[in-house]
Amino acid sequence: MPLKCNITTTGRVARLLLGLVAIVPAMVSSVTNLNLTLGLTASVAFGAFAIFEAAEGWCVVVETLERLRRGITRNGVLRALLGASAE
Repeated sequence: MPLKCNITTTGRVARLLLGLVAIVPAMVSSVTNLNLTLGLTASVAFGAFAIFEAAEGWCVVVETLERLRRGITRNGVLRALLGASAE
């Protein structure tokens, strides 16, 4: 399934900066021989994913929220339980 752009340019820049903020300290820490392997691995993984989101213009949170909203508006029972208006 191809990823559809769902964030603005500002969101892309924010994710790029977030990714760099997560990755750069991890790289510096690994160079200075601090033994924080799990934290460094998680930081690099989350940072790389944020940079991926910036490059693709796609955000997993926005996608998930849109899918939930579509499901609620299509399902009359969920609409009634959540008190949502009928659209």
